[in-house]
Amino acid sequence: MATDEIRKQIIGFLQLIGQPITDATFVECEPMKDVFSPEQMQFFRKSYHAELKQCYKNSAILVGLIAHPLGRIKGFDASSVKYVEGFVYEPGLFPIEHAFVKVGDRYIDPTAERVLKKNVRKCQYVSFLELTYAELFAALEQRGYYGPLYQWMKDNRLQGK
Repeated sequence: MATDEIRKQIIGFLQLIGQPITDATFVECEPMKDVFSPEQMQFFRKSYHAELKQCYKNSAILVGLIAHPLGRIKGFDASSVKYVEGFVYEPGLFPIEHAFVKVGDRYIDPTAERVLKKNVRKCQYVSFLELTYAELFAALEQRGYYGPLYQWMKDNRLQGK
């Protein structure tokens, strides 16, 4: 859990780079094994392979896998999963733009956990955008590639698209 001092540092950094703090929500990620059943974790080991430096893609694919009919067969609740964009802060480093996943009211970070082998409980996360699978799919279909959607969607809203 982030201390008030760490939160102040993160907010200061976000203000410095021009991020609207009004959209920011501090959240905590948990290890995937604490969120999913052993059977679901086995399913992920066989069917989901996160890649280095591909957090947007990794998170989008995981949301799609959970929302897929096969995911429902494996006991996932498609209505409870969301794609999340924001920032991650690891003590001693600068916050970086990042994508992760919300399952119900819990957050997971498949890239940090599966690829980087990080302890997600030691990192602080800030959520700026949370999309259902349908919203994510529509945005990706329109945009045509994985990558940060938060600013792109905000710009589109301002332009009336």
